[in-house]
Amino acid sequence: MHQADKFDWDMETLHGVGAPISAMTYSIDTKRRHLSLDHLPVEIIAAICHNLCMHCRLANVVDLSPSVVTQALEDQQALSRLSRTSRLFRDNAQPILFHYYHTGIQPDPSSPERWGDAVARNREIEALESFLRTLLERPDLAKHVRGLAFFALRTVRAQNVPPATQALFRQAGERAGFRPLPTYDHVESKWLQEATIMTTPFLEQLLIYRSSQEGLQYLRDSPFYLPHLKYLVLPGQDRNPDECCHIQEMQDVLAKAQNLEVLQASDCDSGTDIPHRERFRSEPWNTALMSLRNLSLHGLDPDNLGKILRRSPILEDLEYFCDMDKYTVLQHDHLTPIRDTLKRFCYTSTTWEHAQGSSDEVIETISGFLRWDPFLRGDMSFSDFPKLEILEVEQLLLYGPVFDQGEREVNFAIFHEVGPELFMSCIPPSLRVLHIGMVLAWPEMHRDLMGLSKKLYRFPELTTVAVDPHEPPPAAQVKELTDTFAEKGVLFCLGQTTQVPFSRGMLGVRPGHEPSGVTDLRFQLYE
Repeated sequence: MHQADKFDWDMETLHGVGAPISAMTYSIDTKRRHLSLDHLPVEIIAAICHNLCMHCRLANVVDLSPSVVTQALEDQQALSRLSRTSRLFRDNAQPILFHYYHTGIQPDPSSPERWGDAVARNREIEALESFLRTLLERPDLAKHVRGLAFFALRTVRAQNVPPATQALFRQAGERAGFRPLPTYDHVESKWLQEATIMTTPFLEQLLIYRSSQEGLQYLRDSPFYLPHLKYLVLPGQDRNPDECCHIQEMQDVLAKAQNLEVLQASDCDSGTDIPHRERFRSEPWNTALMSLRNLSLHGLDPDNLGKILRRSPILEDLEYFCDMDKYTVLQHDHLTPIRDTLKRFCYTSTTWEHAQGSSDEVIETISGFLRWDPFLRGDMSFSDFPKLEILEVEQLLLYGPVFDQGEREVNFAIFHEVGPELFMSCIPPSLRVLHIGMVLAWPEMHRDLMGLSKKLYRFPELTTVAVDPHEPPPAAQVKELTDTFAEKGVLFCLGQTTQVPFSRGMLGVRPGHEPSGVTDLRFQLYE
């Protein structure tokens, strides 16, 4: 479903005010006065309009799942129709109608529809062209835009742009500080997207896709900033990894968003473009993220992550997927710059491809990754993170390598007493929620959690303990943990880490995708 299918952004449509829609006009008594929507109090009309705007109802709108986007676009269609019923509704509805723009549900990148449907390609570009033209003709409406979601538009150009629109586009490019185009008779979608960004002075949320070696090639020339941008999503391209940009290519927009608070970047390592990826590993990260509080990264190597963290002085919430096919394991030193500010950390590395087979088979795969470099530690400790409230981490990323079954049985007996102590020594007393994902070594997990339940006085803030077993654990042991923690006022939860193709472990689905599992547990710092 595309936004162009839902309603027309064109000025003539937006200015048209016809007679009230008959279905919305009624009479209580033929001898009494005729009532219409115009007789409603302004407060009720405003409430109706706000209720049809997803931006007014939700905190974040640019990375919604497809089903929610479909509903949002249908609501915008209804709001657009209402704006044409009367002048009163137009005055109330039009500013709200322009709160956000979404390219709509995109076809799967691997499907023939994505590349073969010329009508759909033209419809996308025409909708964006019409939207930008309206913003340029109505700067009063441009001031109301708060969110823009630009998924990967297929490579097309706006053909045969009318002369009047060409003049508007040329002026917009000049005002934004873009380099001049040879002609404005045909304009590519990337230019339209970036010109739209610079035309919306109060933009707060942005989702934008770029492929490898692109970046925001027009916006980087602009001397202007995006002072109101607080929420940025780089969605990645999960089924075409060779097309993914590297996050360092997006520093142009990050440098302009000095008040950015949330950054989500999926597939942000150039995908299969290995030379391009390796080049960035040796280059510095120059952009200070002074206001960033929430960072979610998938696919970036730990060294590049560390460079970003060194420029993020107030970061509170970090999600990180470390791809074991490409990189070495995360080290404590990588997190040192945010040790005193971090309140939530979600750390995961197991993909669907690695999670096939029994627990013992998956243990061997992950342990091999953790032991790959003998000079690096394979376990993690968070005991010296004084403000950490929520820890979500895969079991083996916390424990380190677990050896084969024979050695495990020997070690299990040896560490019967000391094992729980080692486990508790890795978590800070400030913790409210402990969520262990991808639990492969259940006997060790059960042993250590029972040990934790006996010494909860060391963790006075703890309210929730959750685990995601790879295989169903013994029901009696689950009940034992549930009852034991409940006696101490702590909730024990059993969930799962859904493993499907192109999943991201405990991070869940990529931005703009449907949630993969109803039993996946997610704990947010601020609900």
